[in-house]
Amino acid sequence: MSKLIFQAILTPEEEGGHSVEFPDLPGCFSCGDTFNEAVATGTDAAKTYVASLLGHVDAVPEPKRHRCPSGAEDVMVFFETDPYYVEDECLLHLTNGKFNEETLQAMHDATQGRNLSGPFGAAKDMWTAILDDSVD
Repeated sequence: MSKLIFQAILTPEEEGGHSVEFPDLPGCFSCGDTFNEAVATGTDAAKTYVASLLGHVDAVPEPKRHRCPSGAEDVMVFFETDPYYVEDECLLHLTNGKFNEETLQAMHDATQGRNLSGPFGAAKDMWTAILDDSVD
């Protein structure tokens, strides 16, 4: 699991709330109604962004300290992530909450190649069964 710290730039918006940008993570933006909410949603956005990079075996940018624009505030956010963070969220979404936690864990393990001889067989067969059953 990667432990990272990135700078977030929070800019107050005219209509209220704050927008959040991560200068080292191009295209990673978030927002929140309050400063604390903006930091929390921004941290989750950065965590998801980096997990996706790791999952695609792309390089994670080196965190740097940037000058904060006038009128904005900056914070350093810490998070831990790995490629499975994104995959686990997708698995929960695809299964639409119809499996218990133990079954979801077995499915996760199967997709990671750690239990291919388990009750679900090959990961490809498992995903085919899930997606065929999930489509209404």
